[in-house]
Formats: sequence, structure tokens, C-alpha cells
Amino acid sequence: MSDKSNGKDEVSETEVRKIVREELRAALTDSTTRRNLLGALGIAGMAGIAGTQFSDASSLTDGSPSNLRITNGESKVRDNVGTLNFRENLSLDLSGKQVSVDAGLDAVGPNGESTTISSIDIGPGLDATIEDGTLNIAQSKTQSGNGTHLARPGELQQTLTDAASGPVGYVRLAAGETYEITNSIEVPPGVSLDCTGAQIKPQKDVNVFELHTQSQIYNPYVRTSHLNGYSSSIFHVFPKQFDESFGTNRSVPLWTVFGGWSEMTPGQGTCIELHGARERQSNNYDATKHNRNVYFCFIAHNCTGGRRFAYLHREGGSTTRGGHVNSNIIKGYAVNATRFVETNDSTGAKKNMVNGNKFYLVTQPGPESDWLWYANKGARNELYEWGTNWDYAKYSDADGDGYAESWYIGPNAGMNFLWRKQSNASGGLGSTVVDESNGSSGSKYLVLEQLGTSVGDLEVWDN
Repeated sequence: MSDKSNGKDEVSETEVRKIVREELRAALTDSTTRRNLLGALGIAGMAGIAGTQFSDASSLTDGSPSNLRITNGESKVRDNVGTLNFRENLSLDLSGKQVSVDAGLDAVGPNGESTTISSIDIGPGLDATIEDGTLNIAQSKTQSGNGTHLARPGELQQTLTDAASGPVGYVRLAAGETYEITNSIEVPPGVSLDCTGAQIKPQKDVNVFELHTQSQIYNPYVRTSHLNGYSSSIFHVFPKQFDESFGTNRSVPLWTVFGGWSEMTPGQGTCIELHGARERQSNNYDATKHNRNVYFCFIAHNCTGGRRFAYLHREGGSTTRGGHVNSNIIKGYAVNATRFVETNDSTGAKKNMVNGNKFYLVTQPGPESDWLWYANKGARNELYEWGTNWDYAKYSDADGDGYAESWYIGPNAGMNFLWRKQSNASGGLGSTVVDESNGSSGSKYLVLEQLGTSVGDLEVWDN
């Protein structure tokens, strides 16, 4: 009703409430504003419950109606609820994921209408608990019904272990969080870990990731540059430590790391380590039990600093059987490593235990850089200029001839191949190699400009 006795229109209380409500709902259209105001206003969502708190209000906005279902009998009324007021008799059935209330629970709709709520169902992606009479609804460790797990700081290893026992082993870190670890992160077989760019900071000199077979890591950001004297590896593939054995013609293990960046102190630690092992000598060797081979590992990752970007090696036994590190692919952009790639074998004079691996690199040497490739052992490995390997002149002059050397070939190395796009080098390509095999390895530079034909010389272009 309007009162015009004073010459002004008097707006009724109902009309005022309607105007304010419309303006508030318009202001809450922006998701950021809505998240900030949900807990205070109790409008346009499920927050603002009197005597109740939501520990993750952002998961209860209008953008996620499937996660919280409010019903009155069989009718879904969640879309028509602006504010809930709990009066009494709040109970929680965790097994059924249902919060049960009596008729003392009122709901006020966006137009001022009221209804009585009989139950609240907590759907996938939310966890509910009651403490001291307060209902807490938070983002769940299991984000959805498809097996995805959220690992919060301090819970990562346990979450990975839990995921390994489920039907779908997919673990996601909380974006923007920092995970400080004192022990290695062990990624179980068949589990995928999506780091979402969250920062991982070891607090001790430990391998950051220990990968089981068929484990996968995506988008890790790892920082070890705050540690003085770090000597471990960020990604360590070592089947022997998990008693994982693979003989000839058996099922093929896979390890995958895709994306991300590591920040290391120059000269300290290894980014990627593939570590094969032969456990027993020939007199009691069983190929189906004692092979600790590393086959078909794919790692695409970027790194600044470190002693080595990629370190492939094998240990144990003087035989040529067992512990192979073969047919792996490593890609990445690497800056200021001491040795960008090292291939080695701790056993005798054997050449071919680190065999048939490929490296696709873009490198930028710095003051700490000695070698692009330190090929002490291994055979049939190839290193490609994936983009450009820059500034060869910045490597050290190991043999004192006045020119920088970038490729070391050990006395027992096999035939390996280093691809370059162009042959230009101060002192010629020969000056860039220290060959302690005296040519017996048969290793070769493959220069793309010399393999190709100038476009201007091709008759096909004239036709």
C-alpha cells in the first residue's frame, strides 16, 4: 500500500525486499563476487545457513547444482531456495550421504515464498560432517564418481595409495598449493598424477618422484633450488627397488611424464634418471625374474639448472643380459645443466646396455655447462636438435685445444649419433668432440644441411 499524504510514495516492505533482492542477485552474477559474498548473504546459493557453516562455499554456488540436492519429499526445490534456516534436530547419515532434518527447517525462496525441506543429499564431490551441531560441507577428496582423487598438502602419498586400490587411479593436486615433502613421492602402478602446476618442494635431499611401472605424471612444477648440495633426482625410474622384473618377450612396462618444469641449482642433482639393473650373475640368472630393465619410457619435461638433465645408466654384472635401458624417449628444453645428457654403464667394458634411446632437446648452456652429451657408454643412441642447441662455444675446453667441446665419447662407447642442423663450428666439428675411443666407437655427426639439397637446385621447382 502507498501513502501519498506527505506528497511522496511510500514503498511497501514487500516491494523493498523485492528491489533489494533483485539488485543483490544481479551483483552476484559474477562468480568471484558470488563466492566472496555467499557466506555472508545467504542468497543465490546454499550458503548463509543460520547456525551452519560451509568450509568450501565456492563448491556450493549455482554453478554446481548437481553436488547438493535439496528436496521436499520427491520434489526438488534446490533451484528455488535463497536462504535456509535450521531450527533443530539436525542429523547426518554419512553412509547414505544424506542430511536429515525435521519440519523445523524452513527455506525462503527468491520471491519470499517459503517451503519446508525434508532432506539434503550430499552428492559426488562433497563431504559432509557435523561438529558441535554445525554442518560442514567441503570439497571431497574424491572429486567425482569416476574415481578422481584430490590430494591436499600433507595427504599426497596416502591419496596415491588409496587411488591405487580403486577402479580408476587418477589423483589431482590442488592448483596453486605448495607441497613440501620430506620423503619421495611414490607413484603406484597404473596411477596417474596430475600436478596441475602445483609447486612441489622437497625439504630434504631425496628423489622427488619414484615411479612404478605404468605410472604417469602430468604438469609437475618441482623446485630444489632452495636446497644446498642437492644430489638426488627429480624423476627416478628404478624397477629394482620395487622388485619389478621384465624378461624378454614379456609385457612391456611404461613410465610417462608429460609437461611441467623443474627449477634446480646449476651443478646440483639430476632431473631425469633412468636406472637399469642386472641383479644376478649367469650361474643363477632367470630372465623372467632378474631383469630390471627400463623400456619404453616417455618423458617430456623442461628444466633449468642441475648437474644432469637426463642420466641413463645400468648397474650390475659383466654380462650383456639384463638391466637394459633401451628404447626410451626424452624431450625437453634444458638450461644451464653441467651435462645435458649422460649415458653410462657401471659394468666392465660392455657398450650396449644403454641402447637405442632418443633425446629431442633444445638446450642453452651456461657458466656451469661442460657437455651437451657425455657418452661414456651406450650404443645406437641419438641426440637431436629438436629446436636449436644454442651457443656451443659456451661449453668448456676439455682438451685445451682452444675450442669448446660439447660431445665426449668414452673409450668403451658404442656407435652413437648426434644430429646437428648445420656444420658451422669454430675449428670445425672435429674440434667439438673428445673421442677417447680413438674412432673405434664409430660414432657419427649427422648434419642435416649436408644431407639435404637446396630448394633452388631442385628442378621440380622449375616445373
